[in-house]
Amino acid sequence: FLSVAQNRLKSLAMSTQPRLQ
Repeated sequence: FLSVAQNRLKSLAMSTQPRLQ
């Protein structure tokens, strides 16, 4: 569950913030 939550959070953060790469 922790992994899924973290993955979702990371995905959301990436989607919200512009990609610097």
